[in-house]
Amino acid sequence: MYVFQILDSYAVSGFCLLFLIFFECVSISWAFGVNRFYDGVKDMIGYYPIGWWKFCWVISTPFICVVSKTTCCGPIDFPDLTEVTGAGD
Repeated sequence: MYVFQILDSYAVSGFCLLFLIFFECVSISWAFGVNRFYDGVKDMIGYYPIGWWKFCWVISTPFICVVSKTTCCGPIDFPDLTEVTGAGD
């Protein structure tokens, strides 16, 4: 279990994954433009997806990322050796 907690804290999960998802959604929907992205998806799959996806890209996913980060539990304290090398006792 200890190894899984280390991987959860230092691998691409938790805050790192939320950070990537949040800025990916913001860059696609706000910087690139949700309508241009929506047209690109239509070009790839041949039809427009339902409008729910626009809502998810623009509003719900960034909101869920921010809320889940602000409401998550506190950090886990690991020994100094684990912090430096990633190896446990």
